[in-house]
Amino acid sequence: MTDEKILYFLAVLFILLTILDLIIYKTCIFERPLEVLPIILSHRLVWIFGNFGWVFNNKKILIAFLIFQITLMFHWRVNGGCIMTQVQNEICGYPKDTNYDYIYVMLGKKKASIVKSLYFIIIYIFIGYKLSN
Repeated sequence: MTDEKILYFLAVLFILLTILDLIIYKTCIFERPLEVLPIILSHRLVWIFGNFGWVFNNKKILIAFLIFQITLMFHWRVNGGCIMTQVQNEICGYPKDTNYDYIYVMLGKKKASIVKSLYFIIIYIFIGYKLSN
């Protein structure tokens, strides 16, 4: 699959997940749209690249994805979680431990952590393979 087709697919995914976000966070969005909407949209972009940036074929994008992942992990460790989630939860009045990632919501934090760890280990191996060719 070409990078252009991947970008189209991720754009459609962005739109679908944003619609889902708008449904889930509708009360907060209608009450404070100028504060919440930019956070939700930018958070969704970060989430999509952070989870699916590895599907691209361009080596520069793959390297950017790896750097992004390292930066993100460092940020989460230093900050005690995602700043975008924290700001969104504060603006919307949600509990501090409300998680933005639907995988965590569906599976629970412990199971989701194991699944996501395995997911990213496989991705990093795959990226290493892609970059070596």
